[in-house]
Amino acid sequence: MSNKERIQVYIDGGNFYHLVLKKLNIDSLDFSFDKFIEFLVGERSLELLGKRYYVGTLREIEGDTYSKKAMSEQTRLFAKLEKGHWHKKTSKLRTRIEKVVIDQRTLNYKELQRKGVKEVQFTRMREKGIDVKLAVDLMIGAMDDRYDTAIIISSDTDLSPAIDLVRNRFNKKIEYIGFSIEDKYNKNNNTKPSQNLIRRSDISRVLVKEDITRFMNTKIIYFVHGTTIDNEKGKSTGWVPGELSQTGIKQAKELKNKTSNKNFEVMFCSDLKRAVDSANLGFKGDCKIIEDKRLRECNYGDLNQADAGLVDYSKHILEPFPNGESLQDVEKRIKDFIEMIKRDYQGKSIAIMAHKAPQLALEVLLKNKTWEQAIRQDWRKKKAWQPGWIYIIE
Repeated sequence: MSNKERIQVYIDGGNFYHLVLKKLNIDSLDFSFDKFIEFLVGERSLELLGKRYYVGTLREIEGDTYSKKAMSEQTRLFAKLEKGHWHKKTSKLRTRIEKVVIDQRTLNYKELQRKGVKEVQFTRMREKGIDVKLAVDLMIGAMDDRYDTAIIISSDTDLSPAIDLVRNRFNKKIEYIGFSIEDKYNKNNNTKPSQNLIRRSDISRVLVKEDITRFMNTKIIYFVHGTTIDNEKGKSTGWVPGELSQTGIKQAKELKNKTSNKNFEVMFCSDLKRAVDSANLGFKGDCKIIEDKRLRECNYGDLNQADAGLVDYSKHILEPFPNGESLQDVEKRIKDFIEMIKRDYQGKSIAIMAHKAPQLALEVLLKNKTWEQAIRQDWRKKKAWQPGWIYIIE
């Protein structure tokens, strides 16, 4: 039997998001909760069902596109947590109407009062019962002797009675994780650790921005080059440089305004002309553009610029095209590219401008698809183009 200290981790998801991630402009989907927990636990033993996440569930409001997007992102976060074997507990968010009275505490209150504005009403979503669920699980875990130390990631002082109970009655240790995060938009709203919870804990650790940003996932925004003259003729260009058609030039110029994903540090593009031209037409001057031959299209060998119907990916997963590459050859060079991104751009967002085969290789490497699945589910079969695809390197 191991003598290592047994650990369970309790995260108040809403509290952590609003006090930390939101102020650092980090999307929950871009944060590696698993690596964060590994860092907190260290050499100690994380117990079965020891990763616990508590949050209010969002719901879609009819006609509200923001709520629809937020609900979709939360659903993806839940899927990610479940994949990582997190124990998740939720409660419904309640909507309530709040009001602000216009008086001397309000900026420009006299002007607002002259216009007849006496108060402002707004709706706010509030979590109900999340702190209770976390507190109950904390106490049950102590009573059932499931941990030696509970790591608590929440600054909700309503947890104080539960903390006192597990420490004083069950002799369990509490490790409080607090944060010191600057709110760059409002200095009066900086996140500070709870002195109340520090006093009630056996161990307290206060993390700063640099401690958090190291656990950001690397995000890839993948763009495909514009339509080429070969495309319009029904030919597969392969390793030939390729020329954008007038339609392709227009597509490349308009791409920046069509995508909502513009926050990337650098754009890597295939060194084939059609990709280089697409990158420069769309993004030159907005970010650094780096050519990388690992991002080239698959080399179709004797079938470069052949009729598209002759280029059958399903027959060349392992077997190279005549005097060319196989799809696994493409996968090897894309894997090497990903390793470079992980090493040099960890936690950052980068963009790629490239082709079909490199994108399918990302589907295989980052989404755990087989090549057969990636080929079968390729968006090109349904002409389901979109202005950028997101891939996450965890």
